[in-house]
Amino acid sequence: MTRRAPDPPAASIGGLHQRPHSRWLWAICHRCLHSSRLPLASLVIRWGPHTSSDVLRNNLKWTRCGHKGNALQVPSFIE
Repeated sequence: MTRRAPDPPAASIGGLHQRPHSRWLWAICHRCLHSSRLPLASLVIRWGPHTSSDVLRNNLKWTRCGHKGNALQVPSFIE
């Protein structure tokens, strides 16, 4: 039986903010399918640049449905 390679570590918020053309982060709720655009700069200021994106994935709470946890997406296109 072959072993699966371990998952790579999640990107830090500061690492996402340093990528060219990524100033926003999309958060998507699994429960109500609501999505919201969050500025990466304010997340870096509040949570710190070395905070894992997993922390955001698990701790952001939706005011619309009260669900805690979400999917995160960073735009990969260049304007």
